[in-house]
Amino acid sequence: MSARRKSGPKKPTSIAFEACWKLYPRKEDKAEAFEVWQLIAQSFEGGEEALLGTIGGSLKWQTPNWEKEGFRYTPYFCRYLRRRRWEDQPLGTVRTMPERTQNIVDVVGGWLADKRKGGIG
Repeated sequence: MSARRKSGPKKPTSIAFEACWKLYPRKEDKAEAFEVWQLIAQSFEGGEEALLGTIGGSLKWQTPNWEKEGFRYTPYFCRYLRRRRWEDQPLGTVRTMPERTQNIVDVVGGWLADKRKGGIG
């Protein structure tokens, strides 16, 4: 007798999820991915369609990176969603500091410069 688990009937998914699933290169653990998708889509501005567009845009630059390694390091889609990997930035993009952080850097830099000159005790 086989030790295989029966999966039962397929759970229905959404059109937007199916479109995104079709784009995503790793096709494993679909049911869990859809559960995470639903949780994210509930609070995502613009709903499922906006989430699909955002992830689709990110996959345009992410997929070639994964392809270089034969898709070895491509996360399961549920993990991609949980970790909000569509928010990653491509390698080589310039990341600017928020103004408040830049102000702190300027103050600390000024303090260090004064300290080196012997001005602050």
